[in-house]
Amino acid sequence: MMTNSNAQNFKESRSHGTPVFPCAFYCFQSRENELIVKHHWHDELEIIYFAEGDFYLDINMQKYEIAGPCFCLLDSGVFHSIASRSACYEQAVVFHPKMLSFDIYDLSQEQLIQPLINQSLSFPLFITSEFLCYDVLLREFKEISESFHVDSAALPTQHSAVRPASQLRIKAALLKMLASLSDSNLLILKQKTTDHRIEAIKKVLTYIKEHYTEKIYIRDLAGLVNMNEQYFCRFFKQSLGKSPVQYINDLRIRHSFTLLKDTDMQVMEICLECGFHNLGNFLREFKKAANTTPLQYRKTNHTRKSE
Repeated sequence: MMTNSNAQNFKESRSHGTPVFPCAFYCFQSRENELIVKHHWHDELEIIYFAEGDFYLDINMQKYEIAGPCFCLLDSGVFHSIASRSACYEQAVVFHPKMLSFDIYDLSQEQLIQPLINQSLSFPLFITSEFLCYDVLLREFKEISESFHVDSAALPTQHSAVRPASQLRIKAALLKMLASLSDSNLLILKQKTTDHRIEAIKKVLTYIKEHYTEKIYIRDLAGLVNMNEQYFCRFFKQSLGKSPVQYINDLRIRHSFTLLKDTDMQVMEICLECGFHNLGNFLREFKKAANTTPLQYRKTNHTRKSE
């Protein structure tokens, strides 16, 4: 999961945890409504605990308004975004179900863990305090949180577990959560259906991620999903809340933030590197997004040390 406005879009390229322990913990707390998790998806499962605050969620193009405390459970490949609309406190554990596997192929492996790995078993979307399993989920989630926080944090909002004892406690807690969901008959066999809208938008976003430093034409994006340009633009805006051009510019500007902070590249170089072919257009879009100029932004946020 991603927890700030500069997070990557599309299918996440970041690793959650390590190859031998594919599990990571994230947390975000703010007194203002500044949590923005951009549209993305990943192969891992995700359990989000909205401890405090009010949130907008977009899950597979369905919009939800929720208030904490509440759990949200996301299957592999779910296309989602999150935005807070108040002060908030949010935590999430992202993990691949293969980390729960047993060498001995018992009934729990056959009927619960392997179907999760095969993506034939689905989580319920929301668990509130009205559910009988809520207290168990909350207790075990707190165990996961405490185990991750014992070990060192890889990033300010991302934690990894490195000690064998911590990893064992995390696995045990996840298994107990899975058992509680099973006892409550809340695990669902997936229907073999495909939402072509979601697959279409994923295809377009993947193309944009791979080509945003180049010129991108609306006709090419529309052609990827066999739509005419006018219908595609309506479809895109209905899906993500902004036009394709706005979305591409937003991605390019976020990339420029990183280059301004972490490199000594000239503004014109950054303009071209981010896919803008006109400096004036870059400066207008930057001012619109950051309410300042690139040089002022660099002066405030530059992280490179002087030679």
